[in-house]
Amino acid sequence: MAYIKIEDLTFKYNDAKSYALSNINLDVQKGDFVLLCGKSGSGKSTLLKMLKREITPKGDKTGSINIDDLDINQLDSKSSASKIGFVQQNPDNQIVTDKVWHELAFGLENLAVTPSQIRLRVSEVSEFFGITKWYHKSTSELSGGQKQLLNLAAIMAMNPDILLLDEPISQLDPIASIEFLQSVRRINTELGVTVIMSSHHLEDIFAMSSKVVVMDSGAIQIDGTPATVAEKMQDMQNHAVYSGLPTPVRMYHGLDKGGVCPLNVKESREYIASHITKSKSRLMQQDQSGITSMENVIEVSNCYFRYNRNGRDIISGANFTVKKGIITAILGGNGAGKSTLLKAMAGVVKPYAGSINVCGKNIKSYKGSSLYKGLISMLPQDPTLLFSRSTVREELESAKPLRDDPQIIPNEQLTQLLDIEYIMDMNPHDISGGEAQKVAFAKILKLNPSILLLDEPTKGLDPSAKKVLADILLSLKGSGVTIVLVSHDVEFCSMYADICSMFFDGGIVSESDARGFFTANSYYTTASARIAKGFFDGVVTTSELIAMARHCI
Repeated sequence: MAYIKIEDLTFKYNDAKSYALSNINLDVQKGDFVLLCGKSGSGKSTLLKMLKREITPKGDKTGSINIDDLDINQLDSKSSASKIGFVQQNPDNQIVTDKVWHELAFGLENLAVTPSQIRLRVSEVSEFFGITKWYHKSTSELSGGQKQLLNLAAIMAMNPDILLLDEPISQLDPIASIEFLQSVRRINTELGVTVIMSSHHLEDIFAMSSKVVVMDSGAIQIDGTPATVAEKMQDMQNHAVYSGLPTPVRMYHGLDKGGVCPLNVKESREYIASHITKSKSRLMQQDQSGITSMENVIEVSNCYFRYNRNGRDIISGANFTVKKGIITAILGGNGAGKSTLLKAMAGVVKPYAGSINVCGKNIKSYKGSSLYKGLISMLPQDPTLLFSRSTVREELESAKPLRDDPQIIPNEQLTQLLDIEYIMDMNPHDISGGEAQKVAFAKILKLNPSILLLDEPTKGLDPSAKKVLADILLSLKGSGVTIVLVSHDVEFCSMYADICSMFFDGGIVSESDARGFFTANSYYTTASARIAKGFFDGVVTTSELIAMARHCI
């Protein structure tokens, strides 16, 4: 008997024209680690919410969900609240108290657990998750990775049997993502908790899963073990999920040499070593002389900024230049100050020392909103900050071009390109995170800026949507638009950024072309670079890895 049994589940949101879920049948065994994947709007988040009664959306539902042979609607309130944990995409949306220790205790207090038991459970999870060193901190002081780990620990303090996670690493840097996923894996393997996670970031999660479920248009298209799904998708390379499959799987398909499909970096290196027949090759470094001679459009000189008078400097002596008409990526850890630097370049925050020049003029000399008159537009990390209307259609209609130059992408093509036509009449606060990201991006593109600042633009986007975003950015770049993006998405930056910079300890500590940046790094780098190391020098992307491996195998 399956521990979680979903039978013929169909669901449609109130006033929606199409079904969010269609005839879902899924068995989950106790202790399984299930990965849900699929393009934005495929039904992943809705399915997860249907498993947590307190946040089940309103609408028309048929079918059944049984947990341990009991209908989910028959669970008593205490069991439903404590035994099924849910971790959301945005770490800030789930934190409700001001101190770390109180956040850990909050759920237990609401369940009327005794003070002595609360102390015991809180101390246990603090040690298990390595939280003890920041136990007494304010939650506002935590980095994004720490906040998400705190959310996970607060849920686990209630001893759930089932853990549901909706895109939990989409806002985490590469190192924080690995740490978070390692904690989830320990919960699954050491505590026996059943885990169901939705994610577009499959690189590390795919191999640790016991079952992978591929969804499309509200239905389950494929489900099985990671190896089974990898095999089935070999002939589905045009599928929206395919380009997001882990690098080892795509490498295996691209080489077409048979054998057992590798699922992680170690297995991939062993696979290459067992097949290699020629001496290693090297990709040539790109010639960056053209970029270095380009005009500077933004110059940050010895800048300092702090949010509180008595707080630490978030930007500390930063020096940074942005070249005209290229894509520059800023990478670094959660809480390092990347977003603050972007805000300073946009004039949203004002450094207390140093200077910022935009197009040859000190940013202070732009009066009122003149900085934004067709010059700079910024996509914030939280796209909902741009929403003030009742429908997506009204949001887009409210964005008017701020300069007379012809728009690179006509308005009528934007909604089609970004695949948001089906949500035009929905409230922008009712759509998924990935859909909100696309709507906000469309809105700032309509302003027709010459400088585009993007804070985590790929957050919440499925692989096919990322490719559309990349095509738009390349088109803008080709027309002379300057693009600066802050991102944790190393794969995206490796493929599309011209220049990559590392932000650490208040400033830019390294900068080079994308290939030089990612081949020089061990942690902030791509899976392809890790697999290729020692075999094929200079490899950064999956396509390069496949091409070089074909040459030597």
